Formats: sequence, structure tokens, C-alpha cells
Amino acid sequence: MVYQFINDLAVGKVIKPSCFETNKHHQDAKIHSQNLCHPVNHKKLIKTNLHWPKQMDQTIIGELNQKYRIYYPYEEILIYVRDSKLSDSPMPAFTELFVAPSNFYPTKISFKSRNVKEGFPPDKTRSLIEFKRENPKVSFQKLEQLYAKNFLAKYEWNEFFDPEQLSWDSLLSMCNSLVERSATDSYVFLRFSLVDSETIELITN
Repeated sequence: MVYQFINDLAVGKVIKPSCFETNKHHQDAKIHSQNLCHPVNHKKLIKTNLHWPKQMDQTIIGELNQKYRIYYPYEEILIYVRDSKLSDSPMPAFTELFVAPSNFYPTKISFKSRNVKEGFPPDKTRSLIEFKRENPKVSFQKLEQLYAKNFLAKYEWNEFFDPEQLSWDSLLSMCNSLVERSATDSYVFLRFSLVDSETIELITN
């Protein structure tokens, strides 16, 4: 929450990861996928079969990691996919894992960032008023300062879907599209988060 972030910021608890930690995380991520340290040869990319009968094991996730810019650590994505196939719907897993409202019917996956790069415009820029509405206990002046210094994730990219037609294959592909369209340097998958009954958020680092 922004409120907790502000409190931590005030007492000096917010510490940016060192270059060593960041690089180490990226190096660890790359170890799990072959050829990630080399330029991608598109002729050698493994084609995705939308009707793979196999469960999503490390081999399949590794193949997706070679194809996509986003990186899915197997241990993290396994929390959600479990013994699913690429053609299976992710809705049962989300319904079980999220404390979802009774009207849970997601139609959008969203990715938010504090930064935006030239040539990669966001689908939406959240207003200061929106952050104030979400954090009524935080003074408007503090929020205004954080907003101006890009400490708030105000840039948003979205992909829409039909929940009746959604599969793991299409969802993981949409996540990759969000990472590519935002040109974010935070391309390692961390988790999915429930924003509201209609929106799932992609969290990366």
C-alpha cells in the first residue's frame, strides 16, 4: 500500500536493491533458461502448440521463456498453473487462490509502472485524485510529491480477454505483450494480484 510505503520512506526503511542484488537476480533467472545469455535466433524458437496435451513442466516453461521477453521462474508460476495444460483455463486457479468477491469475472489483465519510455506510451495514466481516493489517510501534499517524483505506479498497460475463452497459453502471452509494450526492465514474473472483480494485475520485478 502507498500508505505503508510513505511510512517506510519517512523512517528510511525503503532501500533500493543494490546493483549486485539486481544483477544477481537477473543472472539467477537466466540460468534456468537456455541461450538467454545469447541473442535470440528467431529461426530456432520453439513453436507454441496451443493444444499441448502435456502438463506445464519445466521443459514447457523453459520453452516459453526462450520465446518470450517476460521470464517465468518455474517455482513462481507453478503456484498458479499447478498440473494444468496450456489449453486449460486459469479461472479455477484464480478463483481458488484469490479471496475473490462473489461477482469475480475478470476481463482484463493490467501492468503498472512508475516509469514510461519514449515510444512506448501507456494505455492509461492514473491521476493524482485516483491515488488520493485509494489512500484517504495520506495527505494530498505527500501524494503530490510522490506523484511528481514518479514514486507511484501511475502508468498502466492493459490487455482484455473473454474469461470464457481464456487459457493459460493466451494469458501468459498477454503478460508477455504487457512487458513488451511497456518496455519495462522489470521482466521477471513475481505473481498475479486481484485488483477488483474485473481486473487481474501482473506483478514483476
